[in-house]
Amino acid sequence: MIKKKKTKRQKETAEPTPDLIYQDTQSLKPFYQRQPMRQDKGAKILLWSGVLLFSLMIVFLWGWALKIKLDNFNWRETPENKMISTTKTNWDEYFNEQKTKQQLEENKKKIEEAVGAIIRHAEEAASSTIATTTP
Repeated sequence: MIKKKKTKRQKETAEPTPDLIYQDTQSLKPFYQRQPMRQDKGAKILLWSGVLLFSLMIVFLWGWALKIKLDNFNWRETPENKMISTTKTNWDEYFNEQKTKQQLEENKKKIEEAVGAIIRHAEEAASSTIATTTP
């Protein structure tokens, strides 16, 4: 692009005063170099309280809607409930079966111990009788 040269008259009238130079340079500075805006603490507190209020209201309404939705849901007719109930009955049957097996094994051990004690007692009695009757 070709720059046009200013005439002498344009140069004389176009020179800004120091106030205008300061204003122009302030408007041309990037946003991070400009002076920060004045912060009002009351306005800041009011802003954050409004944000907090709306956030709490959203969370409360969300929870309320979820509760209503879950209350209207009928758990008894779902396939998951049927699966849970069959699993529960199968679980109970399995452990009852295991308990009876365990009880049978314990009873078998008790009977074996009792029979062993009877046999030992009979052997002791027979050996003592043999020992006393032999000359």
